[in-house]
Amino acid sequence: ENTASCFHALGGYYLVNQQYALAIENYTRAREVFQEFEPESAVSEDNVIGLAYASWGNIDRAIPLLTANLKRSIAKGELNSVLAVYMSLGDLSLAAGDTLQALNYFEQAKPYWSEVSPVWVGPTKARLVQTLIWTHHLDDAARELAELHALSDSVDLPISWASGVCELDYADHLYANAIGSTARADSCLGRALAKARTAGDLRLVQKYRRVLAARYRDRGDMVSAAALSADYIQTSDSLRALGDRIAVTAYEGELARRRDLIE
Repeated sequence: ENTASCFHALGGYYLVNQQYALAIENYTRAREVFQEFEPESAVSEDNVIGLAYASWGNIDRAIPLLTANLKRSIAKGELNSVLAVYMSLGDLSLAAGDTLQALNYFEQAKPYWSEVSPVWVGPTKARLVQTLIWTHHLDDAARELAELHALSDSVDLPISWASGVCELDYADHLYANAIGSTARADSCLGRALAKARTAGDLRLVQKYRRVLAARYRDRGDMVSAAALSADYIQTSDSLRALGDRIAVTAYEGELARRRDLIE
């Protein structure tokens, strides 16, 4: 179990750092180990592998895995997984530049919102808001954003947890930017960055740093842009060092597993 968990963690590290081939390799090895003693977790790894292919933009490999998992999740009534897959399919469409197809996937998730916990609704709803903004449906985006804020007022919606990421403040940033409210856009982005730091989600921290640094550069504030870029590089170096340590642990665990099989 520890070996499988190490491979899974290593896959997550490579995924965060956009080294998708290595991420998929380690998720696959985790699935192989899980298959020996915990088949349910092996099925979950299939979904993660599909998500990794989706993040990579490898449509041919991602869609069959995600579609199969979607059908399986619907049949079993695993509605949390249904939302996760719709979100992944939407993200895959966004990566391919097909915002209308992405919007379609996020809209297909809406009927399930009333049947799951609000904390599972938040991530998909936030992504729907972002896609509506990118497709210039600002009135619809404003309505969905207001509903998302109402949901956030009634229940705590963490920016990052097991159900995914709920980028409420980033959605606020995009909407404010779309209507020309520069000061509010900056404030929302700063709030998003602060929450990502508190949550320890380095992927989001790095994402918001890139966006904020670009805004500083566009205004000619090269000092602030350089400071954020330095933070970005330092964090990337730390993640690489962490990945090396996880890789050693996974390798040692695999050696121990092979010795056990031989004995």
